[in-house]
Amino acid sequence: MYRKTIVYASLLLVIVLAGAIVGVNLFRVPGGSEEESPKESQQTSEEKIVEAGRSNKTAVLLTLENYDWSKGVPSWEVLNSTAENLTRIKIDFLKGAISAGLFDPGPNQPLNETTIKENLLMKQRLNATVYAARFMLVYRDGKFYTLGSETRDIDRYLRAVMADCIMAKKAGLVVHLDASFLSGSGFRSVDELRKALDDWQTIVRRLAGLSEEYKFEFFNPFRDLDHFLRVDCGLKMSEEEVIKLVNEYHSKYASTVRSIFKGKLVAQLRDAHPLFRESLFAYNLSSVDLVGILVGSKISLFEETRFRNDLLETAGIMRELCQRWNNSWYISEIWFYDNKPVTEEKLKKQSECLEALFNVIRQLDPSVYRGPVGVLIMNWNLREGEIFADIIGRPAESAIKEFFSSPIWRAISDKIFTAHPSAEDTWLPDEVWADMDVPSDVDREAYMASATIDEVSEWYRKQMAEWTVIDERFLADENRNFSLQYFLLKKDTQGIYIFIMKDPHIPGGKVVIGIASGLWELLKDCRPMMISERGPKEGGGTLFQAEPPFTRLPELGEGPVVFTVSPVELDAIERIEPLGRMNAPSGHVIPTEHGGFILKNPAVEYQLRAPADGIIFEIEYKHRFDDYQLRIAHSNTFVSILDHITGLSDAVQQGLQEGEKIGENAWRVKIFIKAGDEIGKVGGHPDLVVGFDWGVYDMDVNNSFINPERYNLKYIHGTHFIPYCEESLKAQYLARLPRTAEPKIGKFCYDQPGKLVGNWILEEIAEEDPDASWKAALAFAYDYLDPSRMLIGIGGYLIEEPATYVVHGSASNPSDVDPSYGKVVYYLAPYDTNPDAPKITLLVQMISEEKIKVEAFQGWIKNPKFTENTRYYTR
Repeated sequence: MYRKTIVYASLLLVIVLAGAIVGVNLFRVPGGSEEESPKESQQTSEEKIVEAGRSNKTAVLLTLENYDWSKGVPSWEVLNSTAENLTRIKIDFLKGAISAGLFDPGPNQPLNETTIKENLLMKQRLNATVYAARFMLVYRDGKFYTLGSETRDIDRYLRAVMADCIMAKKAGLVVHLDASFLSGSGFRSVDELRKALDDWQTIVRRLAGLSEEYKFEFFNPFRDLDHFLRVDCGLKMSEEEVIKLVNEYHSKYASTVRSIFKGKLVAQLRDAHPLFRESLFAYNLSSVDLVGILVGSKISLFEETRFRNDLLETAGIMRELCQRWNNSWYISEIWFYDNKPVTEEKLKKQSECLEALFNVIRQLDPSVYRGPVGVLIMNWNLREGEIFADIIGRPAESAIKEFFSSPIWRAISDKIFTAHPSAEDTWLPDEVWADMDVPSDVDREAYMASATIDEVSEWYRKQMAEWTVIDERFLADENRNFSLQYFLLKKDTQGIYIFIMKDPHIPGGKVVIGIASGLWELLKDCRPMMISERGPKEGGGTLFQAEPPFTRLPELGEGPVVFTVSPVELDAIERIEPLGRMNAPSGHVIPTEHGGFILKNPAVEYQLRAPADGIIFEIEYKHRFDDYQLRIAHSNTFVSILDHITGLSDAVQQGLQEGEKIGENAWRVKIFIKAGDEIGKVGGHPDLVVGFDWGVYDMDVNNSFINPERYNLKYIHGTHFIPYCEESLKAQYLARLPRTAEPKIGKFCYDQPGKLVGNWILEEIAEEDPDASWKAALAFAYDYLDPSRMLIGIGGYLIEEPATYVVHGSASNPSDVDPSYGKVVYYLAPYDTNPDAPKITLLVQMISEEKIKVEAFQGWIKNPKFTENTRYYTR
């Protein structure tokens, strides 16, 4: 009965890892000559930044070590030669200062070698471990420029920043790269601001690619985004607008970075202060590893008591914030400055300000406050015009070095565990941690290692010899070639939970290591959730729980049930949604596998009732829509998922509070319900949603995808709820279906062997689920209400932003197109879910029954031809 054969946690892992690997390949470091004159290329700077090309090898290896700095900024070739074999450096605490950097002096102008040497002196003179670099542009008249320049040679400035960072890496420092832009003349409207923020996405993608290529440890895609929106953009927006944009663009940039960069993702909140408490708690920081805050004062205005109280209050806010989002915080910018001239009195006071700060930090236990896990000083050697804040050669330098060298840092940095020697940082989604039964309020680290499970296990046995092993097991499923080893260890009040997974879908034959550490009370019950409590039979494989969306509950039987109650009153329903809606911007690149309801008045709240008996076994809260998703098992093979639920009933809320948290915003519960029981509310959020979804999943239904192993079980077993309703309710629902074509309930599986119609996924992502990895998906299907309209869903890679398109004019029906057709041209207009998407021309050719080549062109063009930008997709 089970079509899928891959463990759920392992599948999710592969999705993440494969996406990261593809991202790195897509954004290679460009090759180039030493210095390019403006006449050499007519490309814009952004185009140069986006270009990807491999560097050429030269007969004589020229690196930064033997580079002649009088020639100006080094070429990409020199940078790539220098950066070969760089690896990430692991540190527990960030200790550093922001340097003057390597400024771009202009074409063919010599660089100041004295500044280069001075920048790197902080390692020795401060006992620093981190080199903080910045990439800043100015946005003016719809374009990005380098600071203080009317030119747009961003590529040269980018090479200067990369050279600065690579030299720091070679000197043994960790690199912390911040990116941001300034507004040259302010913004006239929110639309203009949004355009700039969207255009910045291209820069972020390029910087993330370079940061991964050169193995930088920390990357911040937009420093001080909160303050930029609140103050610097000049629009005087409401706080609600600021919060909305902060969350929207933090999420967008993080999504771009996560697909490429495998180091630590950082966000700096400049306005992290008790005055903005409510706004801070409204931010969604789930996508970042570290949250930075700015601390400081004008020296002449510094008042120690007030400063201390504000910082302690801020630390309490950050503790709560980071507990909520399961990350840590650090002081990413300490800025004690004053006006020039510089006097002995001001320098003495600067040192005293820092001492006062350090005294507060010494009171903060990072294991309690979730920080600070680092300190970066603003600044080391940047000589500014009218003010001073630099500490090189000042009394403050000695105070900082003493603090960086003090026992507090050494004690805190004594990590409970050490990463395996061959381990590289990676990222696991919350679902994987939940499947391994790891609570959200412990420290979590994930790695990939070039070793066997036995080698990693033996290594950790030796490393953790002083710990008591409470539980350990090796589990395997030989049919699936899946293996898992886990250890649960205890020492005093601390616990550590280590799991090592091997799966044929993990690239390069590597293993994945997950490590959770924290208080023993939080970790003592951790066991892999996909493994039956009975464990494997002797000599046999592992017994797995049912893969989501299903569950396995002893109180339930098997088989479908009859729905006797409408979840919402019939008079509230404007229409029933058929299967197969396509809405690429929201993630539905391929047709949806669920139905739903459009409400007559979305502003009104309606009671939500259980359509049949069952058990609510999982609840998820979604910040984006401020609503819930309920998963109801009617049997062990028949499940309902009700989504966009705007409120919970008292009984369900009580069950949620008693449930087990399995992710940032997900809980495992066990709430018994009867048909007709009130379980929540729908509606009341017309600005976010105009109805709610009802997905039904029946293991007796098997949708005929060409490559079913790609799909999660929701798509394999998804169907509409109407066929399961009792006859009178079914008739009422059918009357509210706007679709007239058969099947009236709609359709979402269009795959046909040897035909273009149906779903495809980018070739580089060999084993992805097109629903989960929707940016790599491409779908040829039909309008869910009017199937005479041909639709094409594009998730990304071919175009800048995901979009659904309607085929314009007379064109070949994808149900007819096969390899004999040769090249097929589709002229695409934006669909109603994304009316602002640009028109494009799509050139497609089936080169075999299960492989196509595709290229998208801006606008409608005649006789398009394939170029080097062609992409290949498979089933």
